[in-house]
Order: sequence, then C-alpha cells, then structure tokens
Amino acid sequence: MRSSIDSSINTPTPLYMQKGERGIQIEESSSQVGPWPNSVGKRLFDILLAGSALIISAPLLLFIALFIRLTSRGPILFSQMRVGKNHIAFPIYKFRTMRVGQPNGPLVTSRNDSRITFAGKVLRRFKLDELPQLYNVLRGDMSLVGPRPKVVGHEHNELRCKPGLTGAATLIFAHEDRLLAQIPDEEVELFIVEVLHRIKAQVDNEYEVDSTFLTDLKILIRTPIHISGLRRPTTLQDLPGNVTAKRGPTVVAPKKGSDAEPVFFQRFPPMEQSIAAERSNTGTY
Repeated sequence: MRSSIDSSINTPTPLYMQKGERGIQIEESSSQVGPWPNSVGKRLFDILLAGSALIISAPLLLFIALFIRLTSRGPILFSQMRVGKNHIAFPIYKFRTMRVGQPNGPLVTSRNDSRITFAGKVLRRFKLDELPQLYNVLRGDMSLVGPRPKVVGHEHNELRCKPGLTGAATLIFAHEDRLLAQIPDEEVELFIVEVLHRIKAQVDNEYEVDSTFLTDLKILIRTPIHISGLRRPTTLQDLPGNVTAKRGPTVVAPKKGSDAEPVFFQRFPPMEQSIAAERSNTGTY
C-alpha cells in the first residue's frame, strides 16, 4: 500500500507509514469508566431524545426513503455488523448510499467514489444517512453520544460504553473525507488505521472517563454546527506531529518555527497535548 515513488528520489517515509518508535503511540486507559456513560440516567436520556427525534423527523425520513427509491435501484436501508461495548457485534442501520451489484471496493470510500449514488452524495454531505441509527439507540445497541461503533477488525481498543450516533471524535473529524483527500489514494486505508483510528481511540478513552450529562449536551448541540461546515474542519496540520501530505511524493513537514529535525524523525508529542490542541482548534468539549 506504500506509494510508488521513484527510488531515485530521496523522499522521507510518511509518518503514518512508520511503525514502532516512529508511529503514533497510545496507551490503553487504566482509568475506570466514569459514572455517566453506563448510567441509567443516560439510557433514559437516550430513549427520550431518540424516540422524540424519530417522531419529529418522520416526514424527513419518509422523504429520504422516497428520494433513495426514485434515484437508484436497491433497498432503502443498508445494514452492516459493527463492534460495540465489550466487543459485542450488532447490525448498524443506515440509509443506503451506494449502488447495488457493484464489485467490492476499498473499505474506505472517498467523496468521489463512483459507487456512491446521487442521493448518497447528498445524504453523506449532511450525515443524514446515519439517521436510522436512532433505531439502534432505541434498541439499546448504541447511545446518542459516545465513541463511534467500530468496523470489525479495525478497533484499536475495547469500548467500555455503548457507541454513539455522534461523539467527541465525530466533531473533530466531521469532514473526514476532506482530510483524506490530502492523502494519496493508495495510502488512505493505512493512514486511517495508523493515524485516525489511534487518535480517535485516545479521544474515546477520555470520553469514557470524563464525560457527563453536560458534555453530552454540548456534543449534541455542536454536532449540526460542525456538520454544516460552520466550524473550520480539521486539517493535516492539526494532527499530532503536524503531519502534512500531498499528491505525488508524500512529504512530512518540519514543525513550524523550529530548527529541529523533521517530524518524521521524531516521536509524536504526548497524545494528551495533541488532543487538547484539537479541542482548542475545533471547539470540542
């Protein structure tokens, strides 16, 4: 999956393609889960809001279903197995955004993926394809706020609370497709596994320990603001170590204002500092 770069060009290996001492390092949280994420109060909060949201959004859900039916062939809903709390797998539900009968492509889809339908592009832009997960919340598979459910085989840590429809990591990477557009196509999946999933795992660990009713309210309020694009989306420069990349030979820039060695020779700064910086940049709780 490494990019094909002419061997005559002395180009540093992208940071996200490095292992061991030079890769992103995260530690499993040894702290206990806080009282809120698995509380009865949070479950009642989920049932009340998810049930109300389903009733209020019923006309919108019906319109989306007709939009999908009239613009492409296939089922309205799509389901896939995901991993939730304590490694328990469950079917997650979404509005279908891809064409049926297409050959299997990469697990990660870009905004220009030819398999995405016309309706799918609109739904993905505003995350409306995620609305059927309100049913997952009512079922008890998920919560309104929490770490996102993990794709089987791609989890970096065990979730100790129910996955959420939105969450702190969702706000940071609300426009992840724009971030991935800066990575060469052949390296996207590796970048996601080696960088994004690890950063999200650290954010998830902190949510499990520190979240409260008020932080959940903040995340719910800020979610439409981030999705609408009113907040500046996260860029490569915001990531730990100031990773940058561009088409062609992939490069990693030195830290700004520093005469130190290029970042690809350095370890990432402590993840706690990195996450704090991301919160400052994106307005996360």
